[in-house]
Amino acid sequence: MIAINGATNSITSATPLPGPFNPFGIAFDSSNGNLYITGQGSGNLGNVTVFNPSSDKIVTNITVGAYVYGITYGPSNNALYVSVSGNSVNVTVINGTTNTVVNEVTVIPNQAEGLAYDSANRNIYGVDASSELFSLNVSTNITSLVTQVYHNSSTNLAQSLLYVPSTELVFVDSGGAFFVVNVTINPVVSSVSTGSSPQGSAYDPVNGMVYVANAAGDNLYIINPSTETITGNITIGMDPYSPVYDPVNGLICAVYVSSISIPGMYLAFAIAAINPATGKIVASVSMPVLMGSGQIAVDSSNGNLFVTYGSGLVYIINGTTNRLESPINVGVGANAEGLAYVPATDSLYVVNSGSGNVSVINATTEIVVSTIVAFSAQSVQALSYDSQNGYLYITVLTGTVEVINTSSVSLLGSIAVGSGPFAVLYDPSNFLLYVTNQYSGSVSMIESPLLFNVTMTESGLPSGTTWYVNLTNSQTFSSATATITFGEPNGTYTYSIATSDKSYTAPGGSFAVSGSATAVSVTFNPVVYTVTFTESGLTSGTTWYVTLNGVTVTSTTGTVTFNETNGTYSFTAGSYTGYYVSPSSGSITVNGAPASQAIAFNESMFLVTFTETGLPSGTTWYVNLSGEPSLSSSSAEITATLPNGTYIYSVGTTDKLFESGGGTFIVNGAQLNRTVTFTKVTYSVTFTESGLPSGETWFVNLTGGQSFSSTATSISFNEPNGSYSYVIGTSFREYSAKGGSFSVAGSTESLSVTFSIVDYNLTFTESGLPSGTAWSVVVNGANVTLARQDITFSLPNGTYQFTVVPPSGYTTQTVTGTVTVHGSSVSKAISFTSASSSPPPGNSPFGIFGGTLITIVILAGVVVVIAAVAVVFVRMRRKF
Repeated sequence: MIAINGATNSITSATPLPGPFNPFGIAFDSSNGNLYITGQGSGNLGNVTVFNPSSDKIVTNITVGAYVYGITYGPSNNALYVSVSGNSVNVTVINGTTNTVVNEVTVIPNQAEGLAYDSANRNIYGVDASSELFSLNVSTNITSLVTQVYHNSSTNLAQSLLYVPSTELVFVDSGGAFFVVNVTINPVVSSVSTGSSPQGSAYDPVNGMVYVANAAGDNLYIINPSTETITGNITIGMDPYSPVYDPVNGLICAVYVSSISIPGMYLAFAIAAINPATGKIVASVSMPVLMGSGQIAVDSSNGNLFVTYGSGLVYIINGTTNRLESPINVGVGANAEGLAYVPATDSLYVVNSGSGNVSVINATTEIVVSTIVAFSAQSVQALSYDSQNGYLYITVLTGTVEVINTSSVSLLGSIAVGSGPFAVLYDPSNFLLYVTNQYSGSVSMIESPLLFNVTMTESGLPSGTTWYVNLTNSQTFSSATATITFGEPNGTYTYSIATSDKSYTAPGGSFAVSGSATAVSVTFNPVVYTVTFTESGLTSGTTWYVTLNGVTVTSTTGTVTFNETNGTYSFTAGSYTGYYVSPSSGSITVNGAPASQAIAFNESMFLVTFTETGLPSGTTWYVNLSGEPSLSSSSAEITATLPNGTYIYSVGTTDKLFESGGGTFIVNGAQLNRTVTFTKVTYSVTFTESGLPSGETWFVNLTGGQSFSSTATSISFNEPNGSYSYVIGTSFREYSAKGGSFSVAGSTESLSVTFSIVDYNLTFTESGLPSGTAWSVVVNGANVTLARQDITFSLPNGTYQFTVVPPSGYTTQTVTGTVTVHGSSVSKAISFTSASSSPPPGNSPFGIFGGTLITIVILAGVVVVIAAVAVVFVRMRRKF
């Protein structure tokens, strides 16, 4: 027994049944979940086998008659109806709850040939080999005879039916007549003669007329279904058949035989296009001379006609130009027959009975794009398209209906029906398929699931990349565009995603269909693999880094990881604390698997150079580093190799006359140069002055060296050991201090400086006196008499009154006056002249002064007064 998934119409399992067993029919009881199976053979003769699909076990066998055939389930009364032969009844009714026979009904049908569905009363109408029109009530599952139509018992059997929903009439093509049956009241309401060989009919929904191909009369009859009368006929050619309605151009098209070639009986065919408004042939297209009969399908997007021929060709008639185009070869020995146009995918499906396959043609490019091979030769018959779910249903004489998903162009599975299924009809009002089983005289009803669009939209893939949606119910869809759309019935679905570009991936998931269209987003991301860098040699907790493809990742653990797509990437590695790295750079390749790289660290060492200045050549000096051995050299450089870090250092020398300060430095991943400057050791030398007025600037000038100044009482400076000479100066020229020398010998030195008032020479130089003549000058109370040319006084800065006393017999123009001493010696010239009236010297007790006593006394008094004033002035000046 084959199990079919009702949602997908696909075969899910197969379970052996007791044999010999030739199964004929199967029905599912939705109330208890059991399957009911009819068949022939000793393993199930006269029985209905009840099978539980959940446990995969036979529940029981129900005896119903000698031979059992078709079976169906009636959900309205929970009953199963079994077609039985070999007793006085035709249908046995089984209670699905108790699994017992509860009724037996006598019905009419025998070997059904044609099929039509009435959407108004939900009845199925069929004709059998005896030209009996019967109905099957879907609600009650009770069959009844509608009427006996005309039947020529010798050759003309009922062949086809046409149901016109607007009139509730069924037109039966049988025995050279076209019978009209009112299915509301059930009798044959009229019989319209259409010739001895009607070959199909078409309905024009625009004018409401029915067109019947009359092969015997070489014409098309026009029947008004409202009046059930022939309103006209159109002569088109020999043996017309298979009329169809072209909704794009509003034409009725039919195949007819244009000529017969007696040798070999090769027929020439043509297609006639008729304007229903005028009843005239507007175009006739001749077909190639080929053996076989053609079927017609209309491309509803452009009005093109597709015509099949037995030789495996499909011809195209351009609906605009009415010209025959090059045929499409569907395969050698294909024996193309039935065909259907699928507007959703702009595809044409052709049934090739000779080769047992179905060709899929792109109606725009007119190229065979796929071939579905799943059938035995000469077994495929008719096909019907379900526009609700996009499925094609194909009858196969071996007893199945094959289901094709036109969205994915794939075979979904097969559905077991009666023996010799021939015609298939889809009812869009209740989503049922009706299949006539010509060898078992039964009608199979198949529920066609209503599908809703599922649109999956991808992002992330390069344009034009093919990707796939794989459903867990074995459906697969693909596209090179950004969307994939397919139809599914209500339910929950799990899917996976794939792509032809293995550099990308997308996660799968699930979606639910619940009575409306569903949209699903699919995000593709580049496939990434872990790239791991593992370090060795670092102290635990040390920060290190790797830069890969421009991205830097740091770590204090033993690994650094990246996620990268396939490719070759450059990297660099290092440590922020100063280590040698091996390798410090390179490249790593990702090729469909994780990649790894080992990084070895060794502590980095950097050259630090100390260069000294200031020491005498050849003097030994030292650098002492914190935590490191002491370093020494008698050259100008000392070098050390150190890792990164911060260091404190001090500097010394064997020559204690020199010294240098220490400091700190940082090694940070590069060599370092430090300059050490030695200077002589110095000691403080302090000069302290006394004698200067407060605030006066004074100076200490070292011989051949530095000069220091201050307005305070002391001057201090540093000097190395040695002997020094100095002089003392001041900006106040009335004072001076003596210089001297000092020595620095490993300790400080203090010296005292005493400032005193400075005296300058005031010199009076005479002229006009005989050599050796004594003369006198009185300055500042001091009387100096000398018998020589110059008389000199030593005086500090100031202004002085002077008096010149000439010798006897001489006079001078300069007797008294003032003179100023200011920072330097001053010279005053005195000119004497002879006085002839003066008494000769020695005649008076005061002859040396050459004047009277009274005059001398008066002059002396004046000099004393002037001297007193001068002394007072000088004393006052010293206070400032």
